[in-house]
Amino acid sequence: GITSPGIDALYARGIELGAWGGKLLGAGGGGFMLFMVPPVGRDVFIHNIGVPCVTFGLSRRLTHQIPMPTRRSA
Repeated sequence: GITSPGIDALYARGIELGAWGGKLLGAGGGGFMLFMVPPVGRDVFIHNIGVPCVTFGLSRRLTHQIPMPTRRSA
């Protein structure tokens, strides 16, 4: 796979902060990291991850996205 020290560090930090897992999406230097974070730890994760965050939720219907308010980390 394609990675870099920065990507590896961001993934490791996400896991340390309680994410169940993460996935790198995109290409050409313009992607983003998607993390699955349990609801109970979401605020701590967002506050401490150190990069801008956009939150969202999913329903049981896989094609239906539930937008959530945008939050930025400190």
